[in-house]
Amino acid sequence: MARDVTEMLTPLFARLYDRRGAANRARRGVEAITDAEALA
Repeated sequence: MARDVTEMLTPLFARLYDRRGAANRARRGVEAITDAEALA
């Protein structure tokens, strides 16, 4: 599931930021969500 979310977020971040940083930002976003779920 995290991979699917990353694939959806990457194009969004690519529009907002440069393409190089888009995948990194998407990955960090997914990590933040999964970490928050683990702590809940």
